[in-house]
Amino acid sequence: MLWLCLQRDNLLGGIPKKAKAESLQQEEKITKLLYKDYSTFKSALWQDLCTNHPEHDKLQLYKKTQKLLDRFLFVLFSEDKGLLPPNSCAASWTSGASLMNWTSTGRSTNGARSISVG
Repeated sequence: MLWLCLQRDNLLGGIPKKAKAESLQQEEKITKLLYKDYSTFKSALWQDLCTNHPEHDKLQLYKKTQKLLDRFLFVLFSEDKGLLPPNSCAASWTSGASLMNWTSTGRSTNGARSISVG
């Protein structure tokens, strides 16, 4: 791709600029689709919680839904960056959700407190 962009005729013909513009358009399209899927999922999760737990305040359930999703996103991001081992969410789920507790309170390692999302 670099060679294609730096080739004289392509450079003078504006190919790199066109490629960048197309890339930005695709990025925006993907971002919008991702947010739409996320929003739909969050709404469905909240509706399910409201239906199955009518005794709880809907605003409180909404806040808890957002907090849960934020924590999952944090863990998945941490996995992608190599800060956590792969499949930490699944492992945590089967081991009593200790990972979710760590994202709230931090995890003590060698006497130091690690980051948390509270």
